[in-house]
Amino acid sequence: MARESLLLALGRVIAAAAWADGEITHDEINSLKDLLLRLPGMTQQDWSRLDMYIETPVNADERQRLVDQLGATMFSNKDRQFVIDALNELIQADGAVTDDEKLVVNEIIQQIDDTGIGLMGGLSRLVGSAMNRRSDIVNAPNREDYFEDFIKNKVYYEVQRRLGLGEGQLNLPEDTLRRLSLAGGMMAQIAHVDKTITNEEFDAIASAFQETWGIDAQQATFVAEVSTASETANLDVFRTAREFVEVSSHDERLTIVDILFTVAAADGNIAYEETETIRDISRSLLVSHSEFIASKTKISEQIK
Repeated sequence: MARESLLLALGRVIAAAAWADGEITHDEINSLKDLLLRLPGMTQQDWSRLDMYIETPVNADERQRLVDQLGATMFSNKDRQFVIDALNELIQADGAVTDDEKLVVNEIIQQIDDTGIGLMGGLSRLVGSAMNRRSDIVNAPNREDYFEDFIKNKVYYEVQRRLGLGEGQLNLPEDTLRRLSLAGGMMAQIAHVDKTITNEEFDAIASAFQETWGIDAQQATFVAEVSTASETANLDVFRTAREFVEVSSHDERLTIVDILFTVAAADGNIAYEETETIRDISRSLLVSHSEFIASKTKISEQIK
């Protein structure tokens, strides 16, 4: 079995290659995941780390860092052979290997031997071809530094990633931003229940940030946009709730439950599925059943 560091380095480079043109469709992401799962020796922990590179874009500087890291991780001919075997396995994922893919693999082998120069170009063509077939049948950032946030507070991770790309400015203390992000993740999950986030639901989330945490409209809109973005749509909301318990008082958690009902009611109606999702989140927030019912009744009376 390959060393874990080599396996992860190769997986990161393959994921980065898939992002070479700056965009991956939902189907392509699923195909990429399918391909990476074929890497020998993959564990759940490895998969969690690779998921950071699958879900969000990898820019040119970071791709180069990952290529350099792969080169530095190959210590022997055995390591080199593992990489070659893994690439061959990747292109055989659907049982068909084209002549062009064979040429690309040979190019990559040569580039590996030449210390990785030009590796990403050939690998991007190889990964792109493999993903397409499976579908048919940043400032050189090191996101590994934020792995714990990716697992525990995905909205915060995405906020930091976007801030690093210059997409916004937030002059907020780190602990405040972490709490906002956890709250935003829970609010967004309620808005996502029916698969469509309405303008009213988005406005309710942004207003909650302003009214509850006292941030300005621009800051609230930015965090609301990140919270409701597709990159954060599939977070583990119950883990998010548990993380919020660690940094909040019981009264603050009751306020969150009120806010979740407010978001659910933003379109004038609280759906059964929204109520049940809030019920589950409330349990994770250690809010009692009677407190949950009191919050639900209060909001229901307001929208009558």
